[in-house]
Amino acid sequence: MPPRKPCPTLSYKDIRSVTQTTAAKRFTKSTSTAGIASASLALVLFEYRWLKQDVLNWDLFAVGATFVACKLTLMIWYRRND
Repeated sequence: MPPRKPCPTLSYKDIRSVTQTTAAKRFTKSTSTAGIASASLALVLFEYRWLKQDVLNWDLFAVGATFVACKLTLMIWYRRND
């Protein structure tokens, strides 16, 4: 009997893509899109109130800046570790 060949192993990335269903992928995309839209709206509203109404709403700026910082940090993290 010939020796058995080793079974090819899957990396974590391969397993994740195989196990994640289409519904889960859509949920992830929709959640990401909702977050981007909400943060963009906060930044646009901050800029509108600043330029047209001459009022600085730092809470809106903080929401937008937090999103930008988190998104960039995660992009760098996934780029380095994936």
